[in-house]
Amino acid sequence: MAANLPDGISPRHLEQARPVHALSHWLPLLILGALMIAALAGLFGGWPNERKSALRNGASLAVEAPQILRAGEFFEIWIDIRADRTIEKPTLAISAPYLRNLTVNTVMPGAEEEAYSGGAFTLTYGRLEPGDLLRVKLDGQVNPTLAGGHDGWMELREGDMRLVRVPLELEILP
Repeated sequence: MAANLPDGISPRHLEQARPVHALSHWLPLLILGALMIAALAGLFGGWPNERKSALRNGASLAVEAPQILRAGEFFEIWIDIRADRTIEKPTLAISAPYLRNLTVNTVMPGAEEEAYSGGAFTLTYGRLEPGDLLRVKLDGQVNPTLAGGHDGWMELREGDMRLVRVPLELEILP
């Protein structure tokens, strides 16, 4: 029978192929399904922003910021400052490591004074009376080169004196 076979074909080629394991056909679909379920569960980001707050020294500071972002993604941070006493020179300080490789596009309302002091970028606003609320919104974007993440903080100062601090964490996914 070998003599009747075309050149390059041997009896080995005519043997019945071994059956492929049934799971191998489904494995790529199972992996894709697991990734989709993990994404829908929010394991790759997409959680609502967490609100962290602290009350101390006659003032409260609440920060609503994302904890997980992707490179290149736009984000917004909401900051509420409430005065329980008169604060002559309320200054919002954001640690420099927290803002590293983040581009801040907008800060509303604009501060009367912007500076860098004590390892932080500072935004100074006008006098707050007891019961006053100052709501600040930051819009930004994650720089494409950032991966991993970093920790930092935001604090409310009266001039150079710290009143209250809120710790922040940010994880950046590719």
